[in-house]
Amino acid sequence: RDVVWSIDSRRDQVKDLLGTLRDRTLNDIRSQARLMSERMEAKMEDQLVEGGFIHALNQFIDDIVTYPAAVIKGPVVRNKNLLKWVQGPQGYTVEVEKQVRLEWERVSPFNIYPSPESEGVNDGFLIEKHRLSRSDLNDLIGVEGYDDAAIRLVLDMYGRGGLRDWLYDEIGQADAEGKSSTELLTNPDGLIDALQYWGSVPGSLLLEWGLEDESITEETKEYNCEIWLIGHTIIKATINYHPLGEKPYYKASYEEIPGTFWGNSPCDLIRDAQTVVNAAARALVNNMALASGPQVVVNVDRLAIGESVTQLKPWRIWQMTSDAIGNGAQQPPVTFSQPQSNVPELAGIIKTFMELADEWSGIPKYLTGDAPGGAGRTASGLSMLMSNAGKSLKQVVANVDNYVMRPMLVRLHFWNMRYGTDPDLKGDINIVVRGANALVAKESAQVRRNEFLAATGNPVDMQIVGLEGRAHILREVAKGLDLDTDKIVPPADVLKERQKLTEFAQAQAAAEEADKGQGTPAAGPTPAGQTLMDGSPVDDRFSPTAT
Repeated sequence: RDVVWSIDSRRDQVKDLLGTLRDRTLNDIRSQARLMSERMEAKMEDQLVEGGFIHALNQFIDDIVTYPAAVIKGPVVRNKNLLKWVQGPQGYTVEVEKQVRLEWERVSPFNIYPSPESEGVNDGFLIEKHRLSRSDLNDLIGVEGYDDAAIRLVLDMYGRGGLRDWLYDEIGQADAEGKSSTELLTNPDGLIDALQYWGSVPGSLLLEWGLEDESITEETKEYNCEIWLIGHTIIKATINYHPLGEKPYYKASYEEIPGTFWGNSPCDLIRDAQTVVNAAARALVNNMALASGPQVVVNVDRLAIGESVTQLKPWRIWQMTSDAIGNGAQQPPVTFSQPQSNVPELAGIIKTFMELADEWSGIPKYLTGDAPGGAGRTASGLSMLMSNAGKSLKQVVANVDNYVMRPMLVRLHFWNMRYGTDPDLKGDINIVVRGANALVAKESAQVRRNEFLAATGNPVDMQIVGLEGRAHILREVAKGLDLDTDKIVPPADVLKERQKLTEFAQAQAAAEEADKGQGTPAAGPTPAGQTLMDGSPVDDRFSPTAT
């Protein structure tokens, strides 16, 4: 029985030890994964800023409140000429270097043609219309994937007067954007229309167009491709590099309509109210004009010869003749009547339907600073109203997060994983987009961190948390304040060195106290394994480890 009990106890000890080792290993893996994800996050943020994503996003936001859908494109790989400062023997000199750069751009909704049955950009084919200059086409010569001979053929045809109106549908867009249709007809910039097609193409056509790719194994199989067409000439035909055939376009609407590509913008939501308000405003202006002065009726038979009745002037003297009827009742030759003003009623109609427009669009006017009445006259009431009004805007932010930000960041992460050269950034990462809710949660979390920092600032909690835990809290607090955490909180290795020095100083102080208690002079503790000045070995109890 003693032997069995000993085996069971040892088995339990082994299980506990394995569980402890497993937990430590998982913690190490999580720490390493968190470090790699932070590096990838910093890399992606740098790519977005350098690639013009902020500018494209501002234009995208303007489109989403104007058109039925807003579209952003990226990352688009382009060769860009960038300035580079090189240090030489006589100082720094500037050089122009062509580098591969990822860029993002806003795509006009007028230039996007989705599949009729598609709900999103990846449901069917998608066509984008471009307007290229001759220099743009010349820059494509020599770029991988483009057919140089086809581009030269297009330039030659355009130079001979061809391709001027092979794709002509710009008049409606020019009128909508307030541009001159005459300038568009003359095409003073000499732009060339091009169509970029994203979708499936049979392998037989790809082989006919001269695409040489090892992945094309069957002529009847459909392949996801990117095709550029100008006139009847294919200038580019390549296989979509994304393994799932996804396109580098992202679409969102202010209000999504299930089953359709195009949604509703605020302009669509308030169209009925806008029609009524416009009609009431026109009636109000006409009524103000009519009611601004009297209506005059003049009996020209009673006017004296030479009397003019074309204008009304103050202190006018009217000359008149006697009544020719002779019935004894002298009727005035000029009669004045004041039209009724309906401005208050029309203004009430405008106000009512503007309030309905606020309700239908989900953007009440008090969100922009106009204080409402009723419950909104108090601070708590206004806060409740703004919180309720923000629900519709949060839904718009959710649309942008789900249909734009997350797939765009996933594609950028895929590009870095496949084509990036930095091994420290590699890792299987699941991207989560929190949107505007993260800002509110971040502010709330910052307050809670400050409270936790103050609550744990006592000796008992410090013994539990330790220096490393306290440093982690300080880093998170400083990070929330947009401060440089490296300059405020030292790294973990520096903290460990400081802790060792502190322990060594405490051990030295304890050794001095022990020597004073024994009445022997103390020369200070010396690390174990060494000798004192007289050659005698060091007592292990005075070493920092023993202490």
